[in-house]
Amino acid sequence: EEDRALRRARFAQQRTLCWEEEALARQEEVEELQEQVRELHSRVLEAEQAASSVDAVGKELSAEQARVGGLESALVEAEKRARSAEVRVARQADKVAELQDRAGELSSELAEAWASARAATARASRALELEEQLAARQAELHA
Repeated sequence: EEDRALRRARFAQQRTLCWEEEALARQEEVEELQEQVRELHSRVLEAEQAASSVDAVGKELSAEQARVGGLESALVEAEKRARSAEVRVARQADKVAELQDRAGELSSELAEAWASARAATARASRALELEEQLAARQAELHA
């Protein structure tokens, strides 16, 4: 049972690590998207300045704004996924801690059981010695 608890703890740890990696990957996506949004906002500002004199620039501005909107939506979605992954990671970390606590308890129980078994073995050995001594003395008395 201890092995099973330890395997479950290891498995939970591995899942936690996977979710942590997923959360980090999502965070990187969020940062990349934020950088893209900043770059696109910068480009939109430049396009707005030029659009006052050129209609073609106005069309480009509209396209950039649409792209920024799409990236902002993607950023919001990536942030939601990152928060969700963080929650899963926290839950798994709690489960790992619980399993590790239980493994520690089982280890203590096992140690107590081994100590009890060793003590019982020692008592049984002593009882056999005493029985052998008693049988030898009885044999001497009958002889």
